[in-house]
Amino acid sequence: MLTDTIKSTFKDAAQKLTGNRKRDFMAKVTEDYFDSSARKAETVLGWNRQSVQLGLHERRTGIVCIDNYQEPIPLIIFLLKSLSFLRTEDEKLRFSSTF
Repeated sequence: MLTDTIKSTFKDAAQKLTGNRKRDFMAKVTEDYFDSSARKAETVLGWNRQSVQLGLHERRTGIVCIDNYQEPIPLIIFLLKSLSFLRTEDEKLRFSSTF
């Protein structure tokens, strides 16, 4: 199906990419050449099947996963606490009303 030259080119291109761009590239190649089968891409090109599956899912849904999810966690916690604070302040205002 694919020549060794093409396989080598795909592997080289994927190796030079990172994160969601790499997953998107692997998913596109998998869609075009392997009938959207992550298992076939893993067997032929040696790509990580879970990464290919995630890339296929990202392409299908349009939702891109955050690569290093540990960094945004403190920001998410801060935002949730801020929303919680705003909500409790709003409730205090409503319940202290004389109406």
